[in-house]
Amino acid sequence: ITKIPGGESISLKYVQDLINPGTVLKLIETCYKRSGWTISPQSVKGTATIKSTRTSRSCPLIWPQLYLPFLKDPSKASRLAPLKDEIDLTWHLTQRIAAFLDVGEEYIEPFQLVRYQPGEFYREHHDHGSYYGAKTEQRPLTLLLFLSDVPSSPEVDGGGYTKFRALDERNGGVAVVPRMGDGVLWKNEDDKGEILMDAVHEAVPPKDGGNVIKYAMNVWIGKKKIKEN
Repeated sequence: ITKIPGGESISLKYVQDLINPGTVLKLIETCYKRSGWTISPQSVKGTATIKSTRTSRSCPLIWPQLYLPFLKDPSKASRLAPLKDEIDLTWHLTQRIAAFLDVGEEYIEPFQLVRYQPGEFYREHHDHGSYYGAKTEQRPLTLLLFLSDVPSSPEVDGGGYTKFRALDERNGGVAVVPRMGDGVLWKNEDDKGEILMDAVHEAVPPKDGGNVIKYAMNVWIGKKKIKEN
């Protein structure tokens, strides 16, 4: 884990090799197998709303803590058999991420995969509900995991990066290029619970005319246990 220069105000950090390619493949396959991709909503005062500022597709994954108790009951476990692979996958990831971030599993929201085709985007937004005046989605911390590579070099700009315009604004902001298995971590509020305005960010679209699809997974950490939030 490495501090990203210019990101000090939100403790912006880059995380390498948090998940392996096999896990990445399972996550993406899970969404395609159950036709889980839907138009990505944007939260407006706690209500999921489709807006023109977000054109990606999302795939919410099962929240494993909801189902784990039922797997111990033979009469219910049989009915959950079609979901068991996804429950096992998300629970393994929940435990790994909880240990990495040193938080309780019960504070980790259900994972959300996102998919950006060339030209698709998510304009500037904040991950904390209080930014929009909502009492829900109180998320002190965000971990964005990249599930695909987007080409980037001095000669090639494939787009698809996560950009924080308010950070190092004189140089156009701080941009993080996706690399499969890696991630970017930041704070949405300070230690007093005040919103960090510098955490506003956007998903820049993969370049039109290309054939690169960007996949990522949102990991949001709640201030309260998810069942209480």
